[in-house]
Amino acid sequence: MTQENKAATTPLDSNGMGWRVTVSVIATMGILVLVVLWLFFYAGSYSAYQNIAVLAVAVLAFIGGVGATWASWGLIQENRLGSTGSP
Repeated sequence: MTQENKAATTPLDSNGMGWRVTVSVIATMGILVLVVLWLFFYAGSYSAYQNIAVLAVAVLAFIGGVGATWASWGLIQENRLGSTGSP
């Protein structure tokens, strides 16, 4: 196996895994930073229900964004495997 083939078959390079993992890590760090900043600097100006609503919307947006990123990977894998369920 040549060096080029070996590099192309690493798990993070296959089917766009690298950018999906990167997006997931950055999104996770982003939601953590958002929660910390919100709680320390902005939460005092709002009621408990408003704070819960803001954090719930942030978490739902995070789940939607990361879920959409990985859903496309799942569809690629489904198409690659076909109906047999094996590679």
